[in-house]
Amino acid sequence: MNFLDKYLNSDFIFSLIVSIGSKILFGAAVLIVGLYLIKILVNAAKKLLKKAYNDDTLVSFLSSLLGISLKLLLAISVLSLIGIEMTSFIALFGAAGLAIGLAFQGTLANFAAGVLILIFRPFNVGDRVKSQDLAGKVKEIQVLFTILETDDNKRVVMPNSGIYSSIIFVNASK
Repeated sequence: MNFLDKYLNSDFIFSLIVSIGSKILFGAAVLIVGLYLIKILVNAAKKLLKKAYNDDTLVSFLSSLLGISLKLLLAISVLSLIGIEMTSFIALFGAAGLAIGLAFQGTLANFAAGVLILIFRPFNVGDRVKSQDLAGKVKEIQVLFTILETDDNKRVVMPNSGIYSSIIFVNASK
């Protein structure tokens, strides 16, 4: 019996299609159910966050972060269920994450500081603040930077890492 006769017979091809097809169908079912459960979980988290923080920017950011994280975990799980070896992919993701983290070190510092500002609220929109020898009224707080309007009507865009890591003088607006 040669190679072609061994692997091109109908019994072998049928068993191969059944085993691979069943894994793919099972993976597809898990993916569909998982996406549905993630949608329910993210919506429930949004409702809880709205009650806890009452801040649309923070609620939107945290719920999208939760959704992306859960979808990434679901994708890794489904690929593993299908039979794809995931250890090399996870190592690759880890190495890529380290490289991206080093490349965007300043941006990630601003991002982390922005999240902390949005969560702990040392100041709010409308407050007068002074930080890093700049003073003004807070017009907007974003994830990477905060926008101030100075007394002479200049717009100042300050990176959040600089604001969060220095002393902030706040005159809260009531």
